[in-house]
Amino acid sequence: NNGKDVAGSSFSFYLPLVSDASYSINEDPRMSKRSKLSNRYSYSRDNQSRLVKMNDEGSVFDRRVLMVDDTLINRKVFDRMLRKIGIKNPVTVESGKKALEELSRNHYDLVITDLQMPGMYGTELSAAIQSSVNKSPLPIVVGLTADTRADVVEQCSESGMSDVLYKPITLSEMRDFFEMTVPNLKPGIWYNVNNAHDIGMNIISMQISKKSAAKKNERLLLEVFPEKIAGALREGQRIKPEHHDIVTIYFSDIVGFTNISSILTPMKVSSLLDRLYLKFDELSRKHDVFKIETIGDSYMAVTNLVKKQEDHVKRIANFSKDTIDAALTILIDEDKPELGYVRIRVGFHSGPVVSNVVGSRNPKFTIIGDTVNAAARMESNSVPLQIQCSEQSALILKENHPDIPCILRGQIQVKGKGEMTTYWVHQKQQLRPTENSRFVDSSTEGWLLSIG
Repeated sequence: NNGKDVAGSSFSFYLPLVSDASYSINEDPRMSKRSKLSNRYSYSRDNQSRLVKMNDEGSVFDRRVLMVDDTLINRKVFDRMLRKIGIKNPVTVESGKKALEELSRNHYDLVITDLQMPGMYGTELSAAIQSSVNKSPLPIVVGLTADTRADVVEQCSESGMSDVLYKPITLSEMRDFFEMTVPNLKPGIWYNVNNAHDIGMNIISMQISKKSAAKKNERLLLEVFPEKIAGALREGQRIKPEHHDIVTIYFSDIVGFTNISSILTPMKVSSLLDRLYLKFDELSRKHDVFKIETIGDSYMAVTNLVKKQEDHVKRIANFSKDTIDAALTILIDEDKPELGYVRIRVGFHSGPVVSNVVGSRNPKFTIIGDTVNAAARMESNSVPLQIQCSEQSALILKENHPDIPCILRGQIQVKGKGEMTTYWVHQKQQLRPTENSRFVDSSTEGWLLSIG
């Protein structure tokens, strides 16, 4: 196995040893001396100079592609990958000989060939194509290898290849190759390389591209796990549970989400949640709040967990206000604006938790403890467009951040917790139930601002 195993993101390929097997193909004395590695093979050719003409108006994915690899699993993987990115009807063959036979019968815009194959190396196939393909226009030839040595690149260039792809290759890398590189390739001309210095620069460019991809993967990892946890997982270390003396946990959910789900298609519900949570994610970065997860219409976040934040309650309080405002800009159904905008209820609580990564398949970073349950109850017992917090959180706000309005709601009965004293946050006027509302703890409709 010549490819590094990168879970969920790339394919591994097998490179068999090159055998001494050969077959009869006419040697062409007219081949260039620069094709020293590949001057043994050729077949009938015409003497015209041919360059493939890429249709500027057509899609890059309309190219006819021939894939050459002696390993069956590689051919199947590449066939699936090419179809996945939009290549129509790619053809795969198992040897250089089969490739030359296929090229003698049909035209292809692009040939991707493994370098190490029994009977005929990929460089030998490339040289044979440059000198003897009798189909016009001439196809572009791209090598495929796990060997990144500079002399391999030089051999590919000398054989008439236009570029090299490195194993293992991901689906996104293959798509990027077709979108950004293939339109710039010309048959028999090494891409952006005219001399040895340029070959070195091309290798540096490839290394930069790989580093750029690695940085993207790193950013994605840090979106899911705290930096310390991500580093440990990257090193294959087992994560140990960690106690945190005090954090502040945020919960929100969408008012009337059950009814919304009953009248919208699942695709539209998905669109609604995506639009809403993209806004929330932006706000989490703004307030430096760590997102734990989303479950259905519930959004969970925390402060003072992945880093020390003395103002952790204030951050959650301000994040809460901004998420309510942001939700009011999200249409429930973009095709039916008459259904109105999203409304949420919010609650938060402060206390101790334990953080850990649980599971080995799709491992999940989570927080555990009664503080989580209490925070969830603050949200479920809140009301539309309001923020409810526990007494613990309110005391911290009043002591350290008196500029944030925080007024007493009173004692409410909370399932599993008994009576709890709670507060409204970012609220200057007391809330009261309407005359028709008998439920003072969880009504979604019966609350008005008290006047006077």
